[in-house]
Amino acid sequence: MALYGSSGDPLATNTGWANAPGAPAVANASAVVGAFPLQGGSADSALLLNLVRGAYTMQVSGANQTTGVALGEVYEIGSSGSSVVNLSSCGMEPAGGSLINGLAVSGTAAQQVLVRGDGRALAAFNVANPLAQPFLQLFDSNGNLVASNAGWGTNGNADQVAAAAAAVGAFALAPGSADSALLVTLQPGNYTVVVTGAGGTAGVALAETYLVP
Repeated sequence: MALYGSSGDPLATNTGWANAPGAPAVANASAVVGAFPLQGGSADSALLLNLVRGAYTMQVSGANQTTGVALGEVYEIGSSGSSVVNLSSCGMEPAGGSLINGLAVSGTAAQQVLVRGDGRALAAFNVANPLAQPFLQLFDSNGNLVASNAGWGTNGNADQVAAAAAAVGAFALAPGSADSALLVTLQPGNYTVVVTGAGGTAGVALAETYLVP
């Protein structure tokens, strides 16, 4: 696992969380935020960092170019006036595969959230083989479908979706594009965002989640 700043410079890396000098603090922080514990001496990776306001990229790759399913997690521990407002993940979806993000709404009040599944829009950023038609689904912790979308402009609240994207600093989606988006108000709890290729198609997709003020 590696963490990069907005300039692209590596800030920290880890392979084997228990090998890091701050391993006890990592274990304590995991318990505080409710993350499942990592086994002592396991090959799982973790970093505990104090970050200033800005944009960061976390990259998880297989050591020695190995492959397999991996889970990238980000938890906010405390706050000094700043908070996490956007999490996104980008990956290659094989035919019939999916890109999955987890989302937790804490506290006691409902939170408005903008969720997007981008495919065609990525071509503007020189991403090769973007997913032609992302299908976006949002599920609650019981596996119930909360909402879904294929083509953000088909939403009855498309104007509000565009306004929310501008408010949180997300790049604009072209009118009528096949990219997907949902603007929903969620009660506290755990949710899952799933992006798949319509018709089992393959391509690079971006799953985004924004807290809307």
